[in-house]
Order: sequence, then C-alpha cells, then structure tokens
Amino acid sequence: MPTYINKDGTNTLVSSATNIYARNDSGWSRIYFIKVYNGSTWQQVYTYDSTVPSIGNWSVSGNDSNQMTFSWSGGALVTDADSGVASVQVEYQYTPWGGSGEGWQAWQNWTANQWAATSGSYSFTVATAKRATQTNLGNGFYDIANRYFVDFRVTATDNVGNATSKTIANGQLTRPYGTFYIVPPFNSSTGFTYADSYQLTSGGGNIGFYGLVSQAVRSGNGISVGGLNWSYGCWFYGDDVEKYHLIKDASNNRYKADSGTLEAQRYQSSGISGTWAWQQHDARFSTGTANVNFVGNIATASISGTDASATLTLDAGHLTNFSTLSAKGFGMVRNGSTNYRVCRNYLQDLSPSGRITLVFN
Repeated sequence: MPTYINKDGTNTLVSSATNIYARNDSGWSRIYFIKVYNGSTWQQVYTYDSTVPSIGNWSVSGNDSNQMTFSWSGGALVTDADSGVASVQVEYQYTPWGGSGEGWQAWQNWTANQWAATSGSYSFTVATAKRATQTNLGNGFYDIANRYFVDFRVTATDNVGNATSKTIANGQLTRPYGTFYIVPPFNSSTGFTYADSYQLTSGGGNIGFYGLVSQAVRSGNGISVGGLNWSYGCWFYGDDVEKYHLIKDASNNRYKADSGTLEAQRYQSSGISGTWAWQQHDARFSTGTANVNFVGNIATASISGTDASATLTLDAGHLTNFSTLSAKGFGMVRNGSTNYRVCRNYLQDLSPSGRITLVFN
C-alpha cells in the first residue's frame, strides 16, 4: 500500500528507495522501517531497501534416468539483507550444440522459503526430442546428431519488488537416446577400417603390431596353417567411444548405455571352430609397436562353419568401462587357448564384424 509523509502540510509519497531520517539524542539516523497501529495490530508500511537480492551459484548435472538436476550447497541459494526475499523463479532452456538458446521455460516458482535451505536439489525429465541421436552417413559410417545442453536461470524478487536474474555458463548435455553404432573409422592410407593384430615369434617373443589391413583380428598359433603366432587382434574405434558417451556433469562423468552388443564374423573358414573370445582394450588406434591393455570380462561365443558369426551381449561391466573411457575398443584374445582364430575387419566384404551397438533407453 502507498505510504505518505506529511511535510509542511503536503503529503509526500515515499518508496522503499526513499531515504528517511529521524533525529534522536545522538543525531540523525536513517529509518529502515515504519510501522503504524491500525487499531488492532502493528502494520509495517515502509521498508528501506534499494538493493536487489543476492543469488548464489548452482551446479547442473544429468543422470542415467534421463533427468537434469539443478542443485546447490554450502548456504542459501538466495539472500536479501534488507526487506528479505519474497519469491524465486527457476527456469531452464535447451540450447542446441553450436546454436542459441531456444527460450526459457518456467519450472520452479518458490514462495515458501525454499531458497533459504543450505542445500537443495531439483530435477526434471528431459524431453526425448532434446536428446542426442545418431545420423547415418552412408557406406557403413555414422555420426552423432541432435546434441542439446540444458541451462538454468534464477530470478529473485525481494519484499519491496526489487528483482534480479542470474545465469551461469555451466549447462550440461542431455543423455543420448536410441541405438548407436560404434564402428572403426576408415583408414584412407590403407583403404580399410582400423584393425591390427599383435604378433609373436614362434618362440614367444614379441614383434609388435603387424600392420594388417584385412583379416586383421587374429589370435592363436597359426604357424601350422601357414600363418604366424598372434597374441591378440583388435578393432580400433578412434574417438567414437568418447563421442557417444557424452559428459553429464562438472566432474566429467559420462552417461552409460543401458545395453549393448558386439558383432564378430569368422573370415571364411580360417582358424579353428569352437569357443572364441573377445575382451575390451584401452587404445584408440594401433600404436604400431606397444601392447594394448585389456580390461573387463572376457566374452565368449561358439563359432563353427564358413563365415559364421556371433553377436555377443555386453555386460554391465563392459558398459561401465566404455562410459568411464577405461575401454575404447574390443579385441579377440586367446583366453587360454592356442587355437588359431581369424575375424573379418569391419566392412571387409561388407561384414559388420567389429561393430559395437549401444542402446540408451
């Protein structure tokens, strides 16, 4: 309600920004509030407040339940030292990768002191249309598409109407959605996709990666069939594992897929039928000389017959290894067997051998 002060017979309207002083025994002092008695209670009719509320910082994080979370800790999100906070609004917006924000959407409207908590966390489910997908480039290759960030804006209003807004450049990417194929990239110098095998001498000494360009995933002792002795063979995926496991928070944690598979196909009738084995490794590309490090559980499948294939289901450990980037590819390993095995390279004779499929629900 409007407040007036009568000065020399004239009523003067005062606002919360008007400086009012009163004299006491020690001099003039600023008045910060005035109350009047209305016959039953004292009612505050004037509060001095010319400053806007103070808004603290917050963090943004995604999770594997497809939610985006706004949170703060270490003290109140919003404060006002004068008239106090009346209300706080939190909005969010989607921003496409490399683009501009699509407009703020109303989300949280607080009037019950929620902002005063020393910590808080609020989440919403991300719209499916605002989650990353995969685009087919043709000829067996793919790329990521439709990436979106989520940003937040906080607007605070105090009890006399002073308002302020704050945004922070700390938005996070939303979780991918759908089926994603991770495949070895094309090697223009060889005309094949990236794969290689690590060779041993007949006596067991290491020679290193052989530089194979086809039938490049081999393991076991093939000397007796006109081959060489292989410690293991690997498909290499470059940056694709990192590309599809998007960062979800300020600590650089990444989203984890819900399920996945690995496809493998025997090269014609090469090698010995039976139980074949594959394991994740940590290399983006063949180093040419150095060993790769294998991690996680060994997956096995029975392969018998010419050009026979297998689709292996990835377990939770495999999915975690990819999301933490502990693993960046797959290789065929001996798993205690010296039997010679040969898998096709990806796209060799149009084969899907070496293709990893990840599904984000």
